[in-house]
Amino acid sequence: YDGLHYSIVDMTLNPPFGDILLLNQNVPGPTMNITEGVTAIPHCNGQDYWIIVQGASTGYNNQLVSYLVTPYGISNPVFSPAGYTVPLTGNSEYLRMPDANRAGTLYASATRVNNHIYIYNFDNSTGQLTSHTDISTSGIGSNGGISFSPNGDFLYVIRNNNTLYQYNITIPGTPVLATNSIPGAPTLSSYEALQLGPDNILYVGRQNGTQLAVV
Repeated sequence: YDGLHYSIVDMTLNPPFGDILLLNQNVPGPTMNITEGVTAIPHCNGQDYWIIVQGASTGYNNQLVSYLVTPYGISNPVFSPAGYTVPLTGNSEYLRMPDANRAGTLYASATRVNNHIYIYNFDNSTGQLTSHTDISTSGIGSNGGISFSPNGDFLYVIRNNNTLYQYNITIPGTPVLATNSIPGAPTLSSYEALQLGPDNILYVGRQNGTQLAVV
């Protein structure tokens, strides 16, 4: 995709809808393409947020990029080695729907091109990602949505074979502790996005569907 952009909306204007003050502005730092996955993680100060994306242009396609968003604007990017390289063409879906644990200390992403899962330590004071763990998921369907459990001990990954995989990330190594078919999954239906709600329920988006599945 053609970079990361932001808009500013003033909710005091045209109530209750608000009005746009700035539209589709470039974020600070170098211009680069990015993949489709975007994640927001709270800063350790409890007020600001980090926005994390994957670079997809020459010189940045092996970097994860963090931007700090504060009431005063958006910071220059913080770059962290991804541990892999995104292809320069056909890369929009390379990084699929990343997620962070609720403590804001772990970041995980699932790739669709090479079918790997990457888990990183995240420093929510500096925006730096380090010490990635690489889990190969080749041979069991391409990756879709990914989500941490409420307590952050488990990582759930959904695949295009309508199967939900559970990883215990508190144990060294990469064991798969459970493999469960999604109840009621219709034939040829493709499950995609996976999101943990504030009610501690995992919600699953269905391609071309009109309802969410829950886990």
